[in-house]
Amino acid sequence: MNEEKLKIDQNISIPCPKNGGRNKKMDNIRKTILLMQVGDSVFFTDKHEAMRFRTRADTMSKRQEVTGKWVIRKLDSEPTSWRIWRVK
Repeated sequence: MNEEKLKIDQNISIPCPKNGGRNKKMDNIRKTILLMQVGDSVFFTDKHEAMRFRTRADTMSKRQEVTGKWVIRKLDSEPTSWRIWRVK
């Protein structure tokens, strides 16, 4: 039976993630959510981005990083757009 011995290295530093461990866009979403007051809203022309923002806000609320509730509405405009309000 051929067993290969693994070499153990010591004092090798772990490289930092290239983007600090988070997606830059998600950092901007997080900062925006933390700055929002009741009655503030954010406008989106992309449904995927709007849902991503709403999901992130809900997740932060569940993790107790922020308190509040958010409402998303499709607007009657051309092109189709969405707005998310902080309501609580």
